[in-house]
Amino acid sequence: MSKEKNNLLQEVSQALQQESISRRGFLKLGGIAGGGLVLATMMPQQTVSAAELPTLVGSGELNAFIQIASDGTITIYSANPEMGQGIKTALPMIIAEEMGAKWSDVKVLQSPIDTEKFGSQWTGGSMVIPTNFNRMRKLGASAREMLIGAAAETMELPHAEFRTENSEVIHQAGQKLTFGQLAALAVEQPVPDEDSLTFKDPDEYTIIGTSISGVDNFLIVTGQAMFGIDVRVPDMLYAAFQKCPAIGGKAVSANLQEIKELPGIVDAFIIDGNGRVEQLMSGVAIVGDSTWSVFDAKRKLQVKWDESSASRDSWTGLIEQASTLKNGPGRNVVVDKGNVSAEFDNENNKVIEGYYTYPFVSHLCLEPMNCTASYVAGKGGTRDSIEMWVPTQGPMSIAPAMKELFN
Repeated sequence: MSKEKNNLLQEVSQALQQESISRRGFLKLGGIAGGGLVLATMMPQQTVSAAELPTLVGSGELNAFIQIASDGTITIYSANPEMGQGIKTALPMIIAEEMGAKWSDVKVLQSPIDTEKFGSQWTGGSMVIPTNFNRMRKLGASAREMLIGAAAETMELPHAEFRTENSEVIHQAGQKLTFGQLAALAVEQPVPDEDSLTFKDPDEYTIIGTSISGVDNFLIVTGQAMFGIDVRVPDMLYAAFQKCPAIGGKAVSANLQEIKELPGIVDAFIIDGNGRVEQLMSGVAIVGDSTWSVFDAKRKLQVKWDESSASRDSWTGLIEQASTLKNGPGRNVVVDKGNVSAEFDNENNKVIEGYYTYPFVSHLCLEPMNCTASYVAGKGGTRDSIEMWVPTQGPMSIAPAMKELFN
């Protein structure tokens, strides 16, 4: 690189850092003359908000997306439902790490439900991080390459001579441009082929593996966080639902008239269920004007259940079954290798036996199970609509269920 061109690049870099000039108010490159960079005009700063910028990276394959504002704010959407296990923080950490972002520049938002854009949106089985780690790395690495591409285009230098760190794209000669300065140009770069991406060595991690507070922790501990049960809508009613104690049982009858006459109760009725115990079981719904009214009425509910098709499983029965099985081999041979019996009978071998039990513990979340539905009847030819707030591990199943209901 010529000394003249290098000096010009340093001047441009310093001016950019001092003025925080966005790409749309960046500079005009008049052309190349004699191998040098010709700076035609330095334009005044024009602030570009995140809302004005297109999505930096966004596709079903990448599962999430990033936005970078000209002020350097990096918005990363977390697509899977946060259930208290920390994934709303962990997934964006993976993205930010591969980008070369500074965590203090990152703002995390929960994404809307959109499987076409974000892919499968669910939580369960401690599988969210394992199944999304590589996707998040690809997303961060793609963003990094697009930012580097913008810097390489701006400085007219080879892509391979740049790296990212602390929310800056850094040339090997020392020139730096911030992610904010490059944001508007970066969105115009082609999304790199995922097979061409390279990833950081774990020894170089500056975000993953460090102690970072959950992005919602402050709101939670100060009581500002909104949970599903905090939702309020105009003219809201409250409901309680009594299911059969045995899974698969059906409600035959109940003292519905007595329940309806209790203070604050609007209605009480039997729900048949949809035949799928993992979705909607049969039971009795009680609707009233307050949680106190419906909970009090539920205590006075008397239901006759048909348990002929219900599950017969019980904890007591499972303990008895385990006690029997421990005294001999199982019914089905899974692996037949070697002579196991001979090894147990060999007096030179020491046999250690143990029988362990653990309690049957209900898999319950801290927040009481709840959901809120706001139904609006259509008027003047418009269709009926419903808006729902559902604390759930599988939010992507809610919209299809509602469409089926309205169809």
